[in-house]
Amino acid sequence: MIERLKSAFEGVGRAIIDGIWAGVQAGWNWLSDRIGDLARALLDAAKGALGIGSPSKEFALIGRYSMEGIDAGMRQAAAGVQATVVNVTNALLRSGEEGATINRHSDTRNNTYNLTVNTNAPTSTVIEDFALLRALAGA
Repeated sequence: MIERLKSAFEGVGRAIIDGIWAGVQAGWNWLSDRIGDLARALLDAAKGALGIGSPSKEFALIGRYSMEGIDAGMRQAAAGVQATVVNVTNALLRSGEEGATINRHSDTRNNTYNLTVNTNAPTSTVIEDFALLRALAGA
């Protein structure tokens, strides 16, 4: 009789644990379903507020605008970079030989930049100056 009672209590104990586990699983499934529903509702609300019918088309548009912004920023900064190259070159020439001149031509449409330096400086000085310019330019 004690063995049957012990076995019955073991069965009750297992049933309690199985019941708790089933409740946790059901609660987890319910909770994850609600979180998924909430995420979908938020996405739908955002898409509706922004007038988005096709997220891929909208992100393609964002990508296009991003690239246009990068392009515009680079074009705006180009004049400053060119001026810096001229200023650095002039400073190098001033530190080298008197009578050195610099002529530049830039064509932003074709992304070209030509720099002509006329100097009486020794070749080694010119090579050192241009090595410094290349280093400054990251070349």
